[in-house]
Amino acid sequence: KSLTIKKEIGDRNGEGTCYGNLGSVYFSVGDYVKAREYYENSLVISKEIGDRNGESSCYKNLGAVYISIGEYNKAREHLEKSLGIIKEIGDRNGEADCYVNLGTVYESVGEYDKAREIVEKSLVIKKEIGDRHGEGDCYINLACAYNSVGQYDNAIQKLTKALEINRRNGTRQGVRKCCHNLAFLFLDLGKYPRANKYNKEALSIASETGDRAGKADSLLLQGDILHSIGGYAVKAKEYCGEAIAISKEIGLPIVQAKCYGFLGQVLFEEGKYDKAEDHFKKSLAIS
Repeated sequence: KSLTIKKEIGDRNGEGTCYGNLGSVYFSVGDYVKAREYYENSLVISKEIGDRNGESSCYKNLGAVYISIGEYNKAREHLEKSLGIIKEIGDRNGEADCYVNLGTVYESVGEYDKAREIVEKSLVIKKEIGDRHGEGDCYINLACAYNSVGQYDNAIQKLTKALEINRRNGTRQGVRKCCHNLAFLFLDLGKYPRANKYNKEALSIASETGDRAGKADSLLLQGDILHSIGGYAVKAKEYCGEAIAISKEIGLPIVQAKCYGFLGQVLFEEGKYDKAEDHFKKSLAIS
């Protein structure tokens, strides 16, 4: 309704803000296709009216979208554009946010030292400006970097600190991220009861908050946990099937590929080789 009114009265700045807000709403529920569309509309208007702050926010938000769908080169390109503008206008908080997202990009493409270095820059800024929520995000990203190089104790320590901050702040999405990452880490370490406990909390939060992308991730992980425990193959496949349905609906090819790969492995272990091959091929085609 607000967007319609802004268009009717010719308020381009207000229209751009509405597009940005709609993008954030769709991003929060994992609808990255619509989020990108609205962020791009907002970006066009920000450039048109010379709103440098709005332009940098759009680039940063688009970078986050591209991270979520696994297009890391585009993510880095947009985040670096945002960072250039942010440094120019002196936005310290925005600078720290960009570093966190760039850290995610570097971690995702295997550049772990760069990831840790750039997130530590962000952490310094977040502490300086007293942004406890942002500080928690930094610890999550540092944990991912440590986990990727096998420094599990450091990863657990950072995630525990992040979880404590997010619980204290009442940031449910932050709590979900921490629980999901702890579950993933404990699964890798073979500590299945702890993995199960944390992932159930992550899944519950994703379901309650309408976070479809987070729910798909947690469903896939729950299937993996049950499969690792043993004796729950049917239930594991059900969780994975639900994750596939959500990922198709909201456009998450990476999650789809992981699901098909996981199902292929389960079917192979059951001796259903033809079905396993079909699922492996589906995974490969998406990847």
